[in-house]
Amino acid sequence: MKNLKLKHSFLALYLFALIFAYGCGNKNKAGATANLYGADSKSWTTDKERDATGDKVKQTAEDEKTVLTFFANGNFSMNSNLQTMNGTYRYDQSGKTLMLTPNGSNTSMSFEVTKLDDDELDLKAPDGSKMELDAE
Repeated sequence: MKNLKLKHSFLALYLFALIFAYGCGNKNKAGATANLYGADSKSWTTDKERDATGDKVKQTAEDEKTVLTFFANGNFSMNSNLQTMNGTYRYDQSGKTLMLTPNGSNTSMSFEVTKLDDDELDLKAPDGSKMELDAE
């Protein structure tokens, strides 16, 4: 009887560890490139921004209207009432990096992808600031 309780306790502990590891492992998951653009294109809007110290950045009305769209052909566009930017992107899933290169520019903007799934895209800039985007 004691041996049976020990086996059940071990099994319960093992299952708990598996569930915990699975839950923690998916928290910072960088999904596939198709998560960025869906079938042909997908638009993203800013949900939250944080500065390099982790403090929340207040969204202006213009910030909330900014739309970042990724296309299956490797192009992107960012549109707001203040500006429009078009260019190309390169996403490295294994390296968890997203590089945006505006048209006519030799300089790319690089971001660490801390989360990417069908509904959420979280980016971290080299200065430590963070942006959370939601799919439209």
